[in-house]
Amino acid sequence: MVISMPKIIKTLHSPDLLTYSSTDEACTERVKCFKLLGIYLSDDLNWQAHVDVITSKSATKLHFLRILNKSGLNSLHLLHYYLSVTRLVLEYCSVG
Repeated sequence: MVISMPKIIKTLHSPDLLTYSSTDEACTERVKCFKLLGIYLSDDLNWQAHVDVITSKSATKLHFLRILNKSGLNSLHLLHYYLSVTRLVLEYCSVG
């Protein structure tokens, strides 16, 4: 599968994507923020909404990790939980 980045960027910067339009069958309204492939994009292409969602998700998973730690779970199991659950949320769509 070949992905053309200029086409994707042109689509994201298209004024038709974020404007209000109406047809006979469908109605599209302008939104401030939307989710595309798990990433939250705002109308000004700001990352704040995405950062807020990722921070909230990772905080709940880290809280559960603390509960597991207080219950006396082995450190190897805690590391396995962190690598398989918490770290995946933090590293999704990150560069590097």
